Amino acid sequence: MQDNEPQELKSFERVRQILWDLQKDITKALDAVKRIEEEEKRKYYQTIPGVEGEFDGEFLVDSSGKKHDVPNNYSAKSRLVHGDQLKRIEDNEGVVYKQIHKVDRDKIKGVLNKKEGQWYVLTDKGTFKISDTAAEFNHAEVNDEAVAIIPRDNHNVPFAALDRVFKPAGSPATAPIKIEKVEVKLSKPKSEKKPEPKKAAAPAPKPAEKRPINKEFVADISLADDDLR
Repeated sequence: MQDNEPQELKSFERVRQILWDLQKDITKALDAVKRIEEEEKRKYYQTIPGVEGEFDGEFLVDSSGKKHDVPNNYSAKSRLVHGDQLKRIEDNEGVVYKQIHKVDRDKIKGVLNKKEGQWYVLTDKGTFKISDTAAEFNHAEVNDEAVAIIPRDNHNVPFAALDRVFKPAGSPATAPIKIEKVEVKLSKPKSEKKPEPKKAAAPAPKPAEKRPINKEFVADISLADDDLR
């Protein structure tokens, strides 16, 4: 802050700094509450009867080596990592899976690729299979950049959990949309010519009346012989 600033502006700056510090403290407190809650849940789930095992990226593998299907949406949403401990619990509502222990994690960056219908992330640590459900949920495309999660103590696992997907710079999803100016010319509507009214046809002339011939008058006419020559 500059020394010549008004006292009111300095007061605003102090209030802003206090609020920022409070926000940081609240965020830390929320994270602590979340960790405690997750730990208490794990302790509770450990007391419930069920089948425990290790997540291998696709299945829960119990102590006998039997594999149990883990719902893809659950493993993708929970970002389960190879080595996490799960419990398969059956109740009146069906079968549910609960995470009872998390392995330590490392986040790695890579590029997404697809082979034979399955998604992979290519990183400097190696190539890892990722959940197809997670890739589709994140609208993944080939050559997208991604952040994946692998166990900290074992980078040789075949599976990784997909954390986030980024579109590469300059891709259609990130490139600004150019809107071209289009001129629209409106033509004037053509005026319709009204049809001229038809002239009424002249009435046809009446035929001349024939006068009746007086038969009596004709009968009285006598022709001389000279008139027939």
